[in-house]
Amino acid sequence: MNELKPPMLKREDYKAIKHMNREDMTKYLYRVYRRGFDAGVESTKGKVTKRSIVPPEPVQTEE
Repeated sequence: MNELKPPMLKREDYKAIKHMNREDMTKYLYRVYRRGFDAGVESTKGKVTKRSIVPPEPVQTEE
């Protein structure tokens, strides 16, 4: 069976993530999610209507 290996994290990224607080991590993960979402929208242009695409909203953290 052909198993896919997960992408490896660069050492610099790991160090930056390691020192993030909750708010910074939430913002970072939202940016990653948003880039993936936008890439998905771009790849389906002409196949779906704008109305069927609902962009994610950033999560507000409580502190």
